[in-house]
Amino acid sequence: MKVTVIALLLVIDQAIGATWVYSQGPKGPSNWLNSYAACGTRAQSPISIEHENSVANKNLGTFDRSVFTSLPASMELVNNGHALQVNMDGSYTISDRSVLPNDYKAVQFHLHWAAANKSEGSEHWLNGKQYFAELHVVHYNTKYASIGEAVNKPDGLAVLGVFVDINDETNEHFNLLLNPINRVQIPNQEMTYTSKFSVANFLPTDLSEYYRYRGSLTTPPCFDSVVWTVFKEPIHMSRDQARVLQTSLYDGINSTAKVGGNFRLPQPINGREVSRPYKSGANPIPLPIFLQITAMLAVVKTLYF
Repeated sequence: MKVTVIALLLVIDQAIGATWVYSQGPKGPSNWLNSYAACGTRAQSPISIEHENSVANKNLGTFDRSVFTSLPASMELVNNGHALQVNMDGSYTISDRSVLPNDYKAVQFHLHWAAANKSEGSEHWLNGKQYFAELHVVHYNTKYASIGEAVNKPDGLAVLGVFVDINDETNEHFNLLLNPINRVQIPNQEMTYTSKFSVANFLPTDLSEYYRYRGSLTTPPCFDSVVWTVFKEPIHMSRDQARVLQTSLYDGINSTAKVGGNFRLPQPINGREVSRPYKSGANPIPLPIFLQITAMLAVVKTLYF
């Protein structure tokens, strides 16, 4: 597990001692490409998804929830300096070719969320809406020996994105992360779970509706190595839980600041296709309204003239 933690912190997140921040300025998102060239490619993430512009794909299937219910061999909660993260060792592998093009093994999940006193913090947007937070479950292609080897390969990673909305109901599953959060307030602190839990706790009920596109890591080094799945249905946490998330972790760059507003704004789509599973029974090409009216008038003319 220790090797996995180091690989994730240094290779993917590069959090502690990183040369980038989320705030505006010389090290902010608009200047990431000055230090990380891949942050300026044409296949960057996140993006703003519009349902009406997505393409129905009959080859895309439904994720099997039972895959996500398996328990990892070990789990650690980590403050990586810019996000709350759970590292998983010995976790599940997704092998269903109807949902992903290769075998992908889960290694961690983390959250991006709104700054204190704000309500919008997801990275992807859906139909013009930015949610309070977004959870990312990170997997690597098992044809590579490790996530460190896979992270910069075009087919290296698969990430599941889950929108998080806020309401007045406590989500007990999020307490698995929030109850011990004070034990990882300082960057690079980690806590090993004695009781393990499954990723299924943080997935929406409906795993048949999602959006698929090719993109990148949303943080430096921004490699174009991700098959993205963004679920349409959000999960929820309460407003009280949201406040705990927004006010508990100290930032890895500014030791007096709290982690929040840790999201990248949507990047240009640049002609990339966003697809979604085809829903049987739906008409993929609706009959234009003017044709419907013409048909109705023809019937009326036949009956009365």
